[in-house]
Amino acid sequence: MNPTIAKRVAEVDEAFSNFAGALVVLDDAAMRNASLVPGWSRAHVVVNIALRADSNRATVEGAISGVESATCPTTAEQLEGDIKLAAMHEPAEIVVQCLDSHALLMGAWGRVADDGWQRTGEFLGEGPCSIEHSLELHLSELVAGRTNLNG
Repeated sequence: MNPTIAKRVAEVDEAFSNFAGALVVLDDAAMRNASLVPGWSRAHVVVNIALRADSNRATVEGAISGVESATCPTTAEQLEGDIKLAAMHEPAEIVVQCLDSHALLMGAWGRVADDGWQRTGEFLGEGPCSIEHSLELHLSELVAGRTNLNG
């Protein structure tokens, strides 16, 4: 992995560590409390991060295999519905899913060949962009997610 990409991957991993650090102090009741996103609990914010990581991973894995694919869910409405449904799960389960989703995304980025970072995928809300740009997308999602955990 080239040094510039490796640095960005490390920045995303650090941002996730900051996000995850904020999760460990939240008990079940706090996870159900309001976040800064209107109509969303903190559980919704955590689910959003997990689902976006899963979606980005699917697109990255498509690019690794040479197939440009769209994120899943493919519409904001689908994502919103998935978030609402998953946010009803037990808070501990939501946190574990988020941790697992991040690890799987990091693993997918670790498998991208040096010449694969410019391959494209269809990212929700962005349209077609490079796998390299997916680092920026997820970093911004994590920073916003960390902020939105505050209620």
